Amino acid sequence: MRFASSIDEARTSSEANQPQIILVDRDLEVLDWRNAVSSLAARGGPCVLLVSRVVDDLLRNEVVNNGGYEVLRKPLIEEDVERNVKLAWSYWNGIRRTATPATR
Repeated sequence: MRFASSIDEARTSSEANQPQIILVDRDLEVLDWRNAVSSLAARGGPCVLLVSRVVDDLLRNEVVNNGGYEVLRKPLIEEDVERNVKLAWSYWNGIRRTATPATR
């Protein structure tokens, strides 16, 4: 697990480490979460989950429309995080398998 304090740092780390899942905190003042989600998801690689105190259908739709995967409610509850990370990983792994042609 790695933590980044800027979108540039997150992007650089993402390119170097190719993570499957990235969590972005909506409440960070140093970046706009929409730009962070779309920028990190645009690479076609990781599933981006937004962490937010407020969670509703409008926010979920906005996250998905910006290329993100899901919204996690703060304060984080271990079972919710574990379930959503497993689902995101499964989704990421399925996308990767269908994107990679089978070799014979």
